[in-house]
Amino acid sequence: MVAGSSPARLTISPRFMTVRHPIRAKFETGLTRLAFSILPRLPRPVVVRLSRFFGAAAYRFSRKLRRIGQANLDLAFGDGKTATEKNRILRHSFQSFALVLLDTFWFSRDSAARIARHVHFSPNFDVLFQHKPHLCVTAHYGNWEVLGMAVTARGFPLHSVAKPLKNPEVDRLFIDARRRTGQQIIRREGAVRSMFRILQGGGKIALVLDQNTRLSEGGRFFPFFGVPALVAVAPAALAIKTRTDLFIGMLAPDRSGDYHDHHGQEIAIAPYLEGDPDTAAEALTSRITNQLEVFLRENPDHWLWTYKRWKYRPEGEPADRYPFYARAAR
Repeated sequence: MVAGSSPARLTISPRFMTVRHPIRAKFETGLTRLAFSILPRLPRPVVVRLSRFFGAAAYRFSRKLRRIGQANLDLAFGDGKTATEKNRILRHSFQSFALVLLDTFWFSRDSAARIARHVHFSPNFDVLFQHKPHLCVTAHYGNWEVLGMAVTARGFPLHSVAKPLKNPEVDRLFIDARRRTGQQIIRREGAVRSMFRILQGGGKIALVLDQNTRLSEGGRFFPFFGVPALVAVAPAALAIKTRTDLFIGMLAPDRSGDYHDHHGQEIAIAPYLEGDPDTAAEALTSRITNQLEVFLRENPDHWLWTYKRWKYRPEGEPADRYPFYARAAR
């Protein structure tokens, strides 16, 4: 349910898989096949220990990503957290993301049994497990991929919008793995029409909303940790048009590698059906963005702080309000 350019997506697209060179493409394909063959055979404790090792190594040696994460944490918390606290959060973020990658492979085998054993939902999620349409919103927090698998395993298949990877063979391997767990993939081309049809038919659609959606693709600026960031308004507009309730949910691991829901909240669409639809869509998007911020302020360890969340700034906004990587949106 990793960071990418699609405003509505619940899929993984690791950066190393988006190259075009044919030799590297073959290497990617071979590495992906090897991972699908070996990682699912490992005991759960070994996978968890590997995620901590790889995450700690990435934190230590990925200077570029560490700099992005530190800039984001400075923007979000300022002097409210010490440098030591921010470094701890960032290290945990690296390790959490490493587990996301490893578990994409590990849960592809004996999926139903592993999900039943290692994923636990509280009553906060009961409303999601009802036979009614939902627009399910999550963030790059904890494990959005396993969240999609787990909801589907409960008998409520999630549909997610995916931008194809540039390596078609790797793309096929990941899509096949997701389909084995029951998830349905919607290609980005014509996605809005497909999503409309699914919601009208009582289905559930999942998307990750804490992404940069360009102005030319329908993104608009909303305050996020006090600084405007681009957010897609289309999901809220779709929910209003189809009269579909939203559900915000996130899933994160404990020390043993078992997953627990960290946030589960339904937002009724009824209050947003009156008045101008565009104004209502902005109000609903603002509420979702604010809810995510409130949650992340209290639980920052598992968010993907290395994502360039404030990549664009409104023209005229002072550059010193933004991280070093930001540029003016046009």
